[in-house]
Amino acid sequence: MNDHKEESFVSAIVYLHDHQDFAAPFLHRLAGLLREHFLNYEIICVDDGSTDDTLPRLRQAAREAEGCMVSIVKLNSCQGYEAAMNAGTDLAIGDYLFEFDSPVMDYDPALILQVYRKTGEGYDIVSASNRLYKRASSRLFYNIFNKNAKLQYAIGSESFRVVSRRAVNKAASLGRSVRYRKAFYANCGLKTCRISYDGDRALLRSRDSNAGHRADTAAASLILFTDVAYKASIGIALFMMLATVFMAVYALVVFISRRAIEGFTTTMLVMTGSFFGVFALMAVIIKYLSVIVEMVFEKQEYRVESVEKISK
Repeated sequence: MNDHKEESFVSAIVYLHDHQDFAAPFLHRLAGLLREHFLNYEIICVDDGSTDDTLPRLRQAAREAEGCMVSIVKLNSCQGYEAAMNAGTDLAIGDYLFEFDSPVMDYDPALILQVYRKTGEGYDIVSASNRLYKRASSRLFYNIFNKNAKLQYAIGSESFRVVSRRAVNKAASLGRSVRYRKAFYANCGLKTCRISYDGDRALLRSRDSNAGHRADTAAASLILFTDVAYKASIGIALFMMLATVFMAVYALVVFISRRAIEGFTTTMLVMTGSFFGVFALMAVIIKYLSVIVEMVFEKQEYRVESVEKISK
């Protein structure tokens, strides 16, 4: 009777932030697909401080999801995607974890099963990426990140992914908390695969919720996983060194020509030399801080207001 269903236990973790128009439809579709193809599954919805009707609509949809256990994790404030997904991952018990970045389903639901079945080919991390998603800011970030981060695989924009329990444990072993999931998965040493699809153009903008926290995550990731800040400081220091040499030559010429105002030469040399010293010191400090952050990886806390388990 159940021969056609997958026996592995899967956990589906869904990130929500002000998604009142998409939360219920997504939950109904996801629950139906999991019920049809899996013997054992759970859905964990993490509400990241929504201020609209996302939560009540989600609760109603969970009560209507027949034969499905739905856990609703409510964070007590908007804490960002990574913290919210950490909360969901810590609660999940599945052998495989689906991580949905958004409840906006701009793809055919069958893609979810296609991504999962790819794990049967030996991949521990399989992601789905909308090839139509081409925001300039995202392209710039990923270009800079991939060129400067020492990762096993290049990363890019993703809609959702499925990861094995082994991948989750491996990523967690690299640090006490996952600060940027895609970078950790790309560097955990396990096989990764990406499936591209042509999404619904009308839904592209709806996927971008909580842009402020995502920008903060991008900036923190560049500092944590790359040496971009260090290179920038070195570049500024070199520029100031050249400026110092130029001003020294200029001040010397003015002094020799005897057209200098009293104290001009000394003032200019001290100013330019000081600027060079400040930026050179900043470069050293940033390098030391990056090493310290890498050695002492502080745990990222998330604050949960409540956890509801709803089943029918």
